[in-house]
Amino acid sequence: MKRSDIRKMRGTKFSNVEEKRVNHIASEQKRRLNIKLAYAELNSLLPESYSVHIDQANSEVNILSAVSAFIHDQHENQKKLLREINEKAGKLGKKY
Repeated sequence: MKRSDIRKMRGTKFSNVEEKRVNHIASEQKRRLNIKLAYAELNSLLPESYSVHIDQANSEVNILSAVSAFIHDQHENQKKLLREINEKAGKLGKKY
């Protein structure tokens, strides 16, 4: 389609279709930016020993893996601490 044909069609259904396409592209770009920012925020919350360099390939997958490992390690540490508390409390006749 020539540009002159496009100019003639302004104000018709074609311009609505084009406007929808442009809006869709803008919405998708905004969605991707929000996802990227959310992953960056999630990565920034991790301790340095778990954090991922954002420039790594598949960084989103790496960030999710690091978050999963961190949460798993925190759960294991919590279980260990509770066992220690209960051992020491058992010596005092208490249980937590």
